[in-house]
Amino acid sequence: MMWNNLAKLIRAATVLVLAFFQTAASAQDPNPMLAENAEERLSEHIYMIRGFPNVLIIVGTKATLVVDTGLGPTNGEIVARTAARLGGSSKLWLTTTHFHPEHAAGEGGFPNGTVLIRAKVQQEELEQDNDATITRFRMRREQDAALLKGVTYRKPDIVFESSYNMDLGGVHAKLLWAGRAHTKGDVEIFIEEDKALISGDVIQNRYGPVFATSGSGTPREWLRTLDVLSQLSPRLIIPDHSAPGNAHLIIEAQEFLKFLDSRAHKLKSMGIDKAEAAKTINGELRAKYPDWELHDVSNAVGLIYTE
Repeated sequence: MMWNNLAKLIRAATVLVLAFFQTAASAQDPNPMLAENAEERLSEHIYMIRGFPNVLIIVGTKATLVVDTGLGPTNGEIVARTAARLGGSSKLWLTTTHFHPEHAAGEGGFPNGTVLIRAKVQQEELEQDNDATITRFRMRREQDAALLKGVTYRKPDIVFESSYNMDLGGVHAKLLWAGRAHTKGDVEIFIEEDKALISGDVIQNRYGPVFATSGSGTPREWLRTLDVLSQLSPRLIIPDHSAPGNAHLIIEAQEFLKFLDSRAHKLKSMGIDKAEAAKTINGELRAKYPDWELHDVSNAVGLIYTE
């Protein structure tokens, strides 16, 4: 009897432990569905659908520009409907801050005639990835797999080198490839009249930065990209996985990356193994930025150790 009771207790404890970890995992995993009729007006010309990721809609008198798509065509349809409601019958343009699926894989939900524009570097990165990233997303959970079922990417209508200027009618948008950061092909969008910078994953608000397993630049490359963006002197910065903020977000990102870079180079010069260096720096960052949603910087440390 004693052994039976002990076995029951062990089984119950196992169930509780598994439930805890499943709950923790789901809490950390963002809801991939964007909400219908949930746009927020951020400035005179810019609306945001808050979610995974934040999707931006810039409305002019002649055209509407959408930045990012949501995960899969179902989300793309929600975004396209919102853009049509806000912009009326104006011409619809679509661009993506980078090629990751929550930013680009919803393009199939946009209507025929939508003009898709990407930076050359971003398009090349998407093609070279050969659906490896979208395959990883499909394996994360059943909901993601369903949203990405049968997704294919179409060729953009316009490919630009480093910048592209758009007149939407009463509002001007400048699309920029300023250099490597979160990915090789990050694109930022500056809305001139609103002095607003849509920053993608390159500038966040107390979040990240995220160094992907492939494609991310070194901290020094990321800093060079931030130097270019700072010259725009934005008053409003709109990240894609955190809340909008002011120009101080650039300064915070620069300080974070400089600390990461200097500490990794210091530990490297001392002969510290890169795995131990990453462990040390992750701990230091948690202490230095207790109110940030931080991500493992092991990939960044690895890049620094190969410099």
